[in-house]
Amino acid sequence: TDAERAAATAVDAARAQVALARARLDAAWADCAPGEASGPPVELVQRQRARVDALRGALDRASSAAAEASRAAAAATAAAAQARLGVEQAGQRQIAADAALAKALAELGLPDPAALSAARLPPAVVERIRDLSNRITTDSAQAGEAVAGARARRSELAAARPALLEADADAEALPGALAAAEAAASAAESELRAVAGRLDHVERQRALEVSLGARLDALRREASPWRQLHALIGVGDGRDFKRFAQALNLRQLLERANAHLVRLSPRYRLEQVVEDGLPTLDLAVLDLWQPGVVRSPRSLSGGESFLASLALALGLSDLRASALPIETLLLDEGFGTLDAAALDLALGALQQLQVGGRQVGVISHVAALHERIPAQVRVEPLGEGRSRVVVG
Repeated sequence: TDAERAAATAVDAARAQVALARARLDAAWADCAPGEASGPPVELVQRQRARVDALRGALDRASSAAAEASRAAAAATAAAAQARLGVEQAGQRQIAADAALAKALAELGLPDPAALSAARLPPAVVERIRDLSNRITTDSAQAGEAVAGARARRSELAAARPALLEADADAEALPGALAAAEAAASAAESELRAVAGRLDHVERQRALEVSLGARLDALRREASPWRQLHALIGVGDGRDFKRFAQALNLRQLLERANAHLVRLSPRYRLEQVVEDGLPTLDLAVLDLWQPGVVRSPRSLSGGESFLASLALALGLSDLRASALPIETLLLDEGFGTLDAAALDLALGALQQLQVGGRQVGVISHVAALHERIPAQVRVEPLGEGRSRVVVG
């Protein structure tokens, strides 16, 4: 083969280079022969040294050439081996191709390749068949595209299918269904117009309501002071205002009553009950012997209650005015609940009022009072349901 021939050529070239190197080495050796040595010893030595150097250079060149030739020979040998391997593989492929050809010919019922050549179609027929095959391929591709488009369109139509359309509805029933749908749509439009009319009316009413609401808010703000005054005075009869005014008067009364209660009962003070920041007409008793304890007036004993009532009566007498002077104070009973010390305190306070120019009347059956009050009006029983009044 070509590879074997190239390998052989490379080997021959390497051998020629080796032969040339040997020839050069022989020539250099001949130049160094002893028979040619003549002349002075120094020149002889110099010539010999020059020849030795030349011989060494030729030897090195020859050695390099030999080594290069050896490498080229090794490469050529390897190439030749590779070429032989390629030849063997090509032979195996040729054998396999021949076997495949024989098998194909046997399947076609042909005895040899010559019969295959004889059975080949004319080029014109082959060209027609090729054109027909290309046309079929093109038509097949176009048909595939058409089928894909049809499927996509079918999917679009299926997605756009009305939800109310029955699954088994056919084309003949569609006109009737369409007419019914149009009638329903017309009725829906009529109802929509009616609803729109009602909505418009509602919107107008809402706008009016907003306007009236704004007006109402303005009127409420304008009437707010009067409403507050009305709430303070009271509904209809002014009861709340009267209670408020009475509560203010009660505060003044308690201030004066506590001034008397300091002498009558130093333990207690009267306070006005306050609810939600406003004074009321209710009373509470502050116990000074128990700091921070506020008691109800009902928790006082009989004597303590009398002294508190007396303090209130005395405080009320202090509130006299020029239009309505309080010149007379009547006290009815209660003195029987006092011990001797409390009785002395009460009588001392009453005498101070008398000294101040007020008349004090005491209604009681307590004997100690009879002895200490000189001016008396006595009611004496006569029997059988009769009695008489004695002044003295």
